[in-house]
Amino acid sequence: MKRSQPGPDVLPQAQKMATTRPSIALPTGGGPATVTDMTVQLTRPGEDLPPFTVPLQKLSAGHYYAPLYDIPYSGDWRMTVRVQLGQTDEAVATSTFSVR
Repeated sequence: MKRSQPGPDVLPQAQKMATTRPSIALPTGGGPATVTDMTVQLTRPGEDLPPFTVPLQKLSAGHYYAPLYDIPYSGDWRMTVRVQLGQTDEAVATSTFSVR
């Protein structure tokens, strides 16, 4: 089952993935979610570029980061975060941000 609404909230707090710490709040009914995998892709809205997959490293349960990842171009970007919650449940969130 794919979770469509409500999904996680993604709040990018900086302009480079090396310094961005997105906060993800999953609607789990009060308890912490069991995150089995997380992926992040970056796209440029309106541009004919393939998505950039951000390499993530798992720090601990539910904690991932992208060490020293630089976004290759300035401009407007869309970040899509996919959070796998067990074998059949997935939450997807998107957020836009600008790189100067």
